[in-house]
Amino acid sequence: MQDLKYWIGFNLVPGIGPARLRLLLEHFGDLKSAWQAEPRELKEAGLDRRSLESLMAARKEISLEEEEAKVAQAGAKAITWEDENYPPRLRHIYNPPPLL
Repeated sequence: MQDLKYWIGFNLVPGIGPARLRLLLEHFGDLKSAWQAEPRELKEAGLDRRSLESLMAARKEISLEEEEAKVAQAGAKAITWEDENYPPRLRHIYNPPPLL
C-alpha cells in the first residue's frame, strides 16, 4: 500500500482515533494529504485544538519512513480499513481500529 506510512503515522498520534481519522479521510480523500495539510485545513476538516496540536507535534517528531521500516523489520504486516485482508466482521463494529 502506497500510503501505509501515513496510516502508521496517524495511528501514533494521541487523540486521532477512528472517528477523527474518518473525518480526515472524508475531507482530504487520502491520509497523505491530511498528514501534509496546513493547520487551518485540518481545523476545517473537524480536528479540535488538542488533536491538532498532537498532530503538529507528531509531524515534527515522527519519521514515517522509520516507523514503516520498524513494521517491516518486525516481520509484521500492517492492515488498514482499505485492505482487502481487513477482517470483515471487525470492519462492521462501531469504530473499528483503522490499523491492525
